[in-house]
Amino acid sequence: MRYYAGNWAYNVWLIRKDAIGKLGKLVKNAETTRVQLGRVLPDPKLVDMALSMSLAHRFMHLEGRPLLEALPRTVDRIDDYEWIDGEMFAGMVIGWNFGDGHLNNQALVDAIQPQCQFAPGEVRVLMVESQPLFGPTMKWKIVDAADGVLEEGETEIEPMRAIQPYPTGAYAEAFVRGRPTAA
Repeated sequence: MRYYAGNWAYNVWLIRKDAIGKLGKLVKNAETTRVQLGRVLPDPKLVDMALSMSLAHRFMHLEGRPLLEALPRTVDRIDDYEWIDGEMFAGMVIGWNFGDGHLNNQALVDAIQPQCQFAPGEVRVLMVESQPLFGPTMKWKIVDAADGVLEEGETEIEPMRAIQPYPTGAYAEAFVRGRPTAA
């Protein structure tokens, strides 16, 4: 089954944990999901578990499989970053989301950067475009809030059908290795 019986563009905002406070410079509709959950869940481990459901949701569906290739290329150490799904980020910053990655894409990065002044590497957004009808690939783009587009790629979808919806093997190793360094 297709994600929501269709597929849409989506994105993942990765904000370095030591820079997330810069979001406080924005006039926002809400605090981060972590802050909101922290008010109602007494244990930080429960907050982490609840937040991981967003990540699991993306990986579970076929449209999330490009993340297996693109996320390790996005940041050096994924554990140094807070994962905020684009839908959640749009809801927090704009006050509206409808599951469309075009609402919270490059234009939103460009809108918040002058206010937040993120340094290179502090915010990376992985933008995944929907799979065209009968198209064999999904395109993705990695954007740094300070430096702009870092990389663009395309993931073949057919081989992804045979892969587990979570990092295993070479994909898991890539998450440990992190972003490839320039030669």
